[in-house]
Amino acid sequence: MDEDPLSVMINSKSVGVTDDYIKSFDAMGYKNIPQGTIINFKSVGVTPEYMKSFEEAGYKDVSYGTFVNLKSIGVVPPDKGR
Repeated sequence: MDEDPLSVMINSKSVGVTDDYIKSFDAMGYKNIPQGTIINFKSVGVTPEYMKSFEEAGYKDVSYGTFVNLKSIGVVPPDKGR
């Protein structure tokens, strides 16, 4: 089901999603992230660097929802050497 465009605009604005925030994901290779997911990322502080740190530590194919959950409960990025 598609999200109501006005609701997406309101929700994006309310959590501070900017074009630069979206472009930061694109620049690190995370493309075509659904707008609702971007809103969730911003609301808990997920960054592309946060996501990349898990990949670099060997955690591949982590779902977007898992990143939201990890960040929301305060899980710090893993060490690469672990």
